[in-house]
Amino acid sequence: ARGARGSEPDSSSSVGAGSLMRVRAWPRSLPRRQRLSRALSAVAGGPVAELLLPRVHTALSRDIGATPGQRLVVSVSGGCDSVALLHLLLALQPRWRLRLHVLHFNHGLRPESGDEEAFVHALAERHSLPVHVRRLPAGWRESQPGGIQERSREWRRAESLALLDELDAAGPPQFSSADADFADEPGAASLVALAHHADDQAETVLLKALRGCHLSNLRGMEWRAGRFVRPLLGVRKEELSAYLGALGEGWREDATNAEPTYKRNRIRLQLLPLLEELTGGGLLARLGAASEQSAQLREWLDQAHAAHVAADPAWARSGGRALSVAPLLAAQTMVQEELLHRLARGASVGRLSLTRDALRRVRAQLARSGQEWVLELSGGWLLRRTGATVSIAGAEASVAELAVGEAGVRLRHPAELAVRAGVARGPRA
Repeated sequence: ARGARGSEPDSSSSVGAGSLMRVRAWPRSLPRRQRLSRALSAVAGGPVAELLLPRVHTALSRDIGATPGQRLVVSVSGGCDSVALLHLLLALQPRWRLRLHVLHFNHGLRPESGDEEAFVHALAERHSLPVHVRRLPAGWRESQPGGIQERSREWRRAESLALLDELDAAGPPQFSSADADFADEPGAASLVALAHHADDQAETVLLKALRGCHLSNLRGMEWRAGRFVRPLLGVRKEELSAYLGALGEGWREDATNAEPTYKRNRIRLQLLPLLEELTGGGLLARLGAASEQSAQLREWLDQAHAAHVAADPAWARSGGRALSVAPLLAAQTMVQEELLHRLARGASVGRLSLTRDALRRVRAQLARSGQEWVLELSGGWLLRRTGATVSIAGAEASVAELAVGEAGVRLRHPAELAVRAGVARGPRA
């Protein structure tokens, strides 16, 4: 039966695990979920597969909105998580008519990099999958400033998107006559599948909490973010290794993952086990609830911001560089801070981000002072109170120019308003 976008493919389809072994169709008299569970349990991997495959199937359908016949580029490092993801998608390939590709990034930063690339290449060839390898150019590590991990992530993301564009430009996936029902499925743009799992999600939430991020941004990774999807967010790390063990499949272990060098590694190796023990095994459920509530708070703040600026003529007149003071101060405290934060981020094109301490001081200054004043911020950006509005001016406008004829006051003294010390560069945490 032909599936709609995001719907479950027909449960009577065959299911395979790498070798695409055939499974008989279960009677239609059985409930759909029960037919799915029985069919999936017959594939390689036994009881472990019976647990995992329905969950990944549901993630593709409900959480990701994948389309039958869609092209998925699986990012495979050679480690346990990504190798397990590839095998799970191979097991679901006949049911979903997935067009799988393998993408491997060779950073060339460790002696094992060459062996990992060869392993992934052989794995893809064994399953007759197209494989794409991207390598960092020589000298990349020393050629640019910034942390290696962050720069590597940006490089992988850019290369992934470039590959998707390249594949889509070459045309839609080719279908055999047996797959004709899926050939005209709408919206089947290629996606990149990442192997982040439930334990990675817990690490992400804890790392954000330790960095002191805003509550609305405490939420973890999304099942689908643009063209990147994460089908394993509902699966534990130990389940993935057990699944590969049941299949008799190996993987390559990155020795640096066991070194408590980076903060994320320390969270994984030291903090998570302790918190799991202290919560009696309930840590992931509690962090999941906190992440969900954070997402709800973010949604509420987004809606509150949109409603506020839509009713504020100063925002419209200035192109998002000014707010009317009276309605700003009448808003709830958290909404006030959201409005000021977005004013600074938007007017500076992302180059200026106020910390919560700075936002609190700016709110206090707005509330207690009706006079006109100009506040010099980091990087030459200026916050100006002019009559009934507060606005952000670029570095090209000087304090003297803004103050002429307005009895302007340049607030610089820490005792008066020490905002300079509370200005942060970069995106809000």
